Amino acid sequence: LVHISVKQMMVASACLRSLEVLIILAITLPTLINGQTQQPSCTDIQLLVKERRSGKYNIINNNTIIYRPVNVPDLKLTARCQCTSGDDTPTWSFPNGSIASICVNENVKICVMDETHSKEIMFLPILKKIISGYYTCYTNNTSARFKLVVFGAPVITQPQHNVEIPLRENLVVTLNCTAAGFGSLMYYWEKKDSGIWITVDSSNKTSYKTSSIGQYRCNVTSEVRSVLSGVITIYGPPVFLTHPANHTVTVGMSVSLYCNVSGVVVSYSWEMRNTNGANWSRIDNSNSYKYVVRNIQQSQQYRCVAGNDAGAPISNVAIIQVISIKVTTHPHITQTTVGSSVTLTCTSSVSSGVTFSWSHNGTSVK
Repeated sequence: LVHISVKQMMVASACLRSLEVLIILAITLPTLINGQTQQPSCTDIQLLVKERRSGKYNIINNNTIIYRPVNVPDLKLTARCQCTSGDDTPTWSFPNGSIASICVNENVKICVMDETHSKEIMFLPILKKIISGYYTCYTNNTSARFKLVVFGAPVITQPQHNVEIPLRENLVVTLNCTAAGFGSLMYYWEKKDSGIWITVDSSNKTSYKTSSIGQYRCNVTSEVRSVLSGVITIYGPPVFLTHPANHTVTVGMSVSLYCNVSGVVVSYSWEMRNTNGANWSRIDNSNSYKYVVRNIQQSQQYRCVAGNDAGAPISNVAIIQVISIKVTTHPHITQTTVGSSVTLTCTSSVSSGVTFSWSHNGTSVK
């Protein structure tokens, strides 16, 4: 049995309290290495993020950030890495390389570092220059990361420009639309009707089948906004509005044949065959044809062919009939007195399209 006086107990208690203080100081105060102060290593780090418009940081450790940049110059996303214990200088790693390959290259400008080149990164709101993926902040002892998912306007890769597609009879055309973007993309097909674009397919398909001519486009929508593809014009064969007309002519007269069509026309051609012939031969390649009848044997048939990649319809056949004119009634000699009027008559075998002229002693009188 050990007997301890009250005074001895008070001394022992004071020594224990001094030891407790020394233990606490040993944990919290910096240590001396080679005569220099050494701060304790960072054992816990914290990731924070803010947008300039919000003005405050939010903790994001191991969370996913959904970022929807817009074309506002003063809008940007800032991520901060800081130690909550210890004083290590944190370092960033990025989805596709090191800090040097991403932040230092001024031609890339994905992020801008602060003065320490380590604690903060600022993502500029440029869709193609913000990389989605994991961003990790780490020290010697620990690390933390967040996943950045960037939603921007989709980029349509097909069709980027206006295109024309032929539609042959009884066939179906498949329209395709491809786009690149972040997040889920929705595809809507529209058709122009009386100057207004109307949705004809909202089933979220990248292709659309149709057997109708007209103008179509693809509307690709992301969580940010929509973009429109180039206009796809589906056209069919030409449609005749005017067919060549029949003519009855005589030798020496000129014949003008004409046809008019609607639609996308690539080429015209005129074809001719004899009245009793079976084969057609090409004679011209414009939408009109003119010639002069040289002889009585030029009674022939003509037609116009208007073609494009969707088809080549043929016009009605124009019959050109060449006839000869015979005088069927001659003027006859008439005896009369001075001051009286005389009527002379002349008729031909052709009842229409004939011009008559009169002369007296070789001089035209009518």
